[in-house]
Amino acid sequence: MGARLAAAVHLDHPVTHERITLQPGDEPEPKVAALITHPDAWEPGGALGEQEQGESTGTADEEPAADA
Repeated sequence: MGARLAAAVHLDHPVTHERITLQPGDEPEPKVAALITHPDAWEPGGALGEQEQGESTGTADEEPAADA
């Protein structure tokens, strides 16, 4: 299950260059979702960038690795 939109979004499709409108509840394909950068466009915890960032950065409680 992909990320779901919380608001309507208007944009140009990255491949066809057609103007498209996505509705709340839509789960856009990854190429289209990557163009939607405003966090309020996504349902809570649903933005693709937030999911990827949370997986790759770890938590704030971790200490940085010591240089050897």
